[in-house]
Amino acid sequence: MSGVHHSAICTADVERSLRFWRDGLGLGNPQTPDSGIVELVEFADADEALSALAESGFTDGVRRIAVPAPDGKTVAMAVVTAPDGVLVELIGVAQ
Repeated sequence: MSGVHHSAICTADVERSLRFWRDGLGLGNPQTPDSGIVELVEFADADEALSALAESGFTDGVRRIAVPAPDGKTVAMAVVTAPDGVLVELIGVAQ
């Protein structure tokens, strides 16, 4: 691996996280789009989205996992394949 294209970080408060990652550390700066890309993710309920997709007939390639988070919590994550073959990540909030 020669480098990291971007990192995704789950957050409960996007504005506060922007101040930390972008303003404080200088990552995700639009003036330097080729480096330091940070993706802040806030997605309340991946299960609800997966249910809505399933009701609409989109069940291809669904994969669910639970990722350990601080304080004994877990983050629900899922990947589903969009109609054009793009993999879409759904990331829940630590619970």
